Amino acid sequence: MWPFKKRQLNSTSIGNDTIKENELFEHKKYINELVNYQHSLEEEIATLEREAKESLSEISVAIDNSLKKIKVIIEEEKQLKKILIKNEMEILDQSTGLEFENEIAKILHLVGFEEVSVSKGSGDQGIDIFAKKDGEKFGIQCKKYSSSVGNKAVQEVISGKEFFNLDKAIVITNSSFTTSATELAFKANVTLWNRMNLEQIISENLIDKRIGSILVTLSEENIAVTESELPNNFANNSQSTTNTKPLDELFEEAKEIVVEMQTASVSLIQRRFRISYNRAAQLVDELEVQGVVGPSEGSKPRRVLIEQQAESLSILDELKLQRKRLIK
Repeated sequence: MWPFKKRQLNSTSIGNDTIKENELFEHKKYINELVNYQHSLEEEIATLEREAKESLSEISVAIDNSLKKIKVIIEEEKQLKKILIKNEMEILDQSTGLEFENEIAKILHLVGFEEVSVSKGSGDQGIDIFAKKDGEKFGIQCKKYSSSVGNKAVQEVISGKEFFNLDKAIVITNSSFTTSATELAFKANVTLWNRMNLEQIISENLIDKRIGSILVTLSEENIAVTESELPNNFANNSQSTTNTKPLDELFEEAKEIVVEMQTASVSLIQRRFRISYNRAAQLVDELEVQGVVGPSEGSKPRRVLIEQQAESLSILDELKLQRKRLIK
């Protein structure tokens, strides 16, 4: 819309000899208004273009800053991931034979195995863990070794597979396999999981699902190996913890973690502090006695009775806090 009204000129008065002075003045004024309006539009367009360029520049800077922050977070996550994988593997390396089998049972759950049960005592015919997946029955032998696993383990699991009439057999180790063991396993259709396989499973199924979050632990609600199924020397003994007994030096840190995460279990405490199962179980007992967590509910994590009061941390702060705890 024009900001002024267009004048109607008298066409009969535009002749060279007949244009009146006032009409000529009005005509020139009208032309000047058109020119001024054009200049005004040009200035407005130039201003809009300048503001658009400035906005684009600000957006570009903001995007660059965001990308830099994302790169920092990604690098933090990579470093944290390395620490977490190392921590998980150290727990396996430092565990006893039975603890190793129980940890492997939990890892099997992460990759979709069901009805996982750890055999106890002698007479297992070379099968440490029984499990099912996709309708097939598996026999698994666990070897916590500091050196390479040889033919014997493969031969034992083959015998166990035949004895229990199983469909498939697996040998799992925190170490590696000899060349001859690998060749024998290939011929006998036995699957081998070495240290690299375990690290990959832990990375994909344990770390990646929780990275960037305070919750870095197993999906305990899916783990069927309950505390009550463990041998007596590993079982929870809540009556052994009394109010007169000195609290574990890790109690306050354990309390802080479970309140922060709003979940608690023996395995969680064991993994966080890299301590023995016995000590982790005692810590959970102490947390129960002190009213921090509820009683055991079988395979489910303990219910935390104290709500978290602190404000949520940023992703970067969470990563730094997690790494700080793990480096201790």
